[in-house]
Amino acid sequence: MNLPADSSQYLLIGGQQQEPHYVAIPITVFFSLLFIFGALANGLTIFMLLGRGRRKANAMQFYLLSLALADVLLLLTIPITLYRYYWQYYPWLFTNPICKLYFMIRQVYCATTSWTIVAFTTERYIAICHPMWLVAGLQQSRMVYLLGIIWLLALATSAPFAIVYGQSPACILDYTATSQNETVFLSTVCEMVEQEPYTIYKSVLKMRSVLCFLIPLAVISIFHMLIFLQLKLSRHQRQEMGQSGAQQGHGSLLNTSSGNVPLSEKKARQLMDYIGAVVIAFFVCNFPDTASSLIHVYIENWSTTVHTVYLWMKVYLSLPLWYINSALDPILFCISSTWFHSACQEVLRPRLPC
Repeated sequence: MNLPADSSQYLLIGGQQQEPHYVAIPITVFFSLLFIFGALANGLTIFMLLGRGRRKANAMQFYLLSLALADVLLLLTIPITLYRYYWQYYPWLFTNPICKLYFMIRQVYCATTSWTIVAFTTERYIAICHPMWLVAGLQQSRMVYLLGIIWLLALATSAPFAIVYGQSPACILDYTATSQNETVFLSTVCEMVEQEPYTIYKSVLKMRSVLCFLIPLAVISIFHMLIFLQLKLSRHQRQEMGQSGAQQGHGSLLNTSSGNVPLSEKKARQLMDYIGAVVIAFFVCNFPDTASSLIHVYIENWSTTVHTVYLWMKVYLSLPLWYINSALDPILFCISSTWFHSACQEVLRPRLPC
């Protein structure tokens, strides 16, 4: 076909309209199940956290509420993801604002999740390793302000994505077409619209990789290690005190058996398990998106192998892992947090039929 006279207004894209049915159908079923389960589980989590009331509110409640809200926000994008990536890449039938909002929500989720986990880990590190710094603890009002600032900053970092993404006319080379007449044609897509050299686009991808993955992962890992060392030191000191007490004839009062571990230390160890699970889940679920983003930024010569690796990381690993993480977060909360499990029983038991 002949290109229009002003072809500079058209994106030149090579791709396929939809994935094969043997790929699209199973993924649609899988994502639909994630959507249903995740919406119900996170909705129940929000109901439970709000149901405890302000009288029993603590830091954990605010952090989990922030994570649950971010999870619900991301899960709401599943229909658009299925439509755009698996069923109909072109023509884009929704509006330009929806296209921009879709990519903004993904950034808001990424930022709020990572920064909320960093804030929670930092607060727990201070409480365990430097309790004197927390004279009266972090007040509820300040906690709300902190999380509010995190959400506002996340929204601010999503603004550049509204600039570089949008609905645009495109000249498409469909490499899966079966006839020559269907190979090249004009349509509309929801895609990156910034022109080369993609200055804003590459900058925001670098920003997200550093601020929402590399730095949070480093901070969480370092604080996790420092909390572990502090607990190890406390146990060693307690054992030495027990030995000293035994030499003075008071061994029975300072028994260092596991049954007499201080309650605060038991809670700290449970917290270590939770943070450890968070670190693993955070790395596994965010690494493919970060790796694919960096590939897009730094690779200039795209071979078939590089394109295949990028496609798998971006479409078949990054998005599914984000949705899996969002849907299964409540299970992680329940398994790793004794407080969350007890709170669920406290709120839900009176409302369940006998």
